[in-house]
Order: sequence, then C-alpha cells, then structure tokens
Amino acid sequence: MIIEHESPAERISDARRDLARPARLRWLAGRRSGGRSWDAFELPAGSPLLEAELPAEPWPLLRMWLRDLTSELDAGLRDRRRRRSRR
Repeated sequence: MIIEHESPAERISDARRDLARPARLRWLAGRRSGGRSWDAFELPAGSPLLEAELPAEPWPLLRMWLRDLTSELDAGLRDRRRRRSRR
C-alpha cells in the first residue's frame, strides 16, 4: 500500500516507521524527492470489517480478538501520550 504525501517534507516519524506491533502495518520503504513524497506499507490481508461476511465464531476466539484489539488501542494511546510529553 502506497501513501502519497501532500508535501515532500512530510514524513512519518522514526517511531512509527520502526513500530513492530501485530496490528500495525509494517513500513517497507519511503522516498522524499523533488515534489514527490511517499511511504510504502505492507498490504493487509482481508476486507474491511463492515463489508465482511463473517461466520459466527466461538466466544473463546472472539474474546481473543477483542483482547488483541484493546491491547492495540491501549498501546496506541500510550504512544500518543509519550509523544505529547516530549513536546
């Protein structure tokens, strides 16, 4: 997945680039030159949740998914707080 930036100077932070959590897309490459700026991330498998036709899953599996989701949300909030405290 390629994300093009409006400004050539715009770039992702080193912390985001080096982030290695299962629920985050892995950064692959990027370029800043002339009037172009982009970053490439791994392409996620699957489909958007709201478009997916999901079968009923057993509670233990759903519970695991919910735990992973809440862990990722918590980690993202902690990352944001750390960035704000450095300013």
